Amino acid sequence: MIQKTVISKTGKVVTLKDIRNVKTSSKNNDSELTVLQRAVEYMNANPCAFVKVISNDDNEMRGLFYQDARMKKTFEAYPEFVCIDATYKVNDHRMSLYIMLVENGNGQSDIVALWLEADETEGMIALCGLDVV
Repeated sequence: MIQKTVISKTGKVVTLKDIRNVKTSSKNNDSELTVLQRAVEYMNANPCAFVKVISNDDNEMRGLFYQDARMKKTFEAYPEFVCIDATYKVNDHRMSLYIMLVENGNGQSDIVALWLEADETEGMIALCGLDVV
């Protein structure tokens, strides 16, 4: 029935496999969005956490920033030595995972922020709310 409707409205030949592929693709996108929504809700459950989702005009996620109260306090206490490192495009969405850390008074490193980023640009770092560039 769907196949006949699409053919009659568009005049294009559409196979049942095409319809199944569209349906499967739609389900995958919905489940990924649900996973993202649950992850953001989980992070926001911490009332002192700063969570920022950055999206483009098409509402596609381009970045996700996370910093909790302990991370922020540590960053404010030890801003002298800041190190940022990333694992490059190892997840399904080809996003880099960035880890920002500082060196504390004992010479040990403490993680002070985490973020995922699709575009490795200074502008994206600014959108995350970081003022370290």
